[in-house]
Amino acid sequence: MVDAITDWLTCDVTSTVFSNKFQGINPTAIAEAFDENKEIEFSWNRLLQSEQNEPLGALIALAADDEVLQTLFPYMSLYTLLLSRCTGYPYDSQNLPTVTPAVNFFDIETQERQVGTTTQVDVQYVVADTEMNVLGKGTAKEAIAMIKTYIPADIQPATKGFWKQTDLQ
Repeated sequence: MVDAITDWLTCDVTSTVFSNKFQGINPTAIAEAFDENKEIEFSWNRLLQSEQNEPLGALIALAADDEVLQTLFPYMSLYTLLLSRCTGYPYDSQNLPTVTPAVNFFDIETQERQVGTTTQVDVQYVVADTEMNVLGKGTAKEAIAMIKTYIPADIQPATKGFWKQTDLQ
């Protein structure tokens, strides 16, 4: 086991190569996706297939098909879809809008939960900044338009790795 840990920490190998060398270590689908530089696509597909994200299903489908948004790394936190400029934790979601179904959104300013429905046909979404200040509300299509309005004009595809606070300086 010590040899396995040493190799993992000191050698730049994929999880598949690592598992071939050390029996009993089996890479997961997400590990393989990261190895193949397909982690963004994998994450969008995982969100699309998850029943836990049902209220966000229509919005996730639109975002996954959008030529700009599909290049950012998606993740969920407390019923909220967030986007990151990097694929590893800690994520970089600074100045990127978030989206929450209205029925799950707690408005910090009014201290009230938003009123909405949960049927896929008429779900309303709240688009907010990372401090949860409301930027707007609307349907899935309207929420995508709002997200694109509020993301930086020079946004680049997510990069492999994790956010380093020094990147902002």
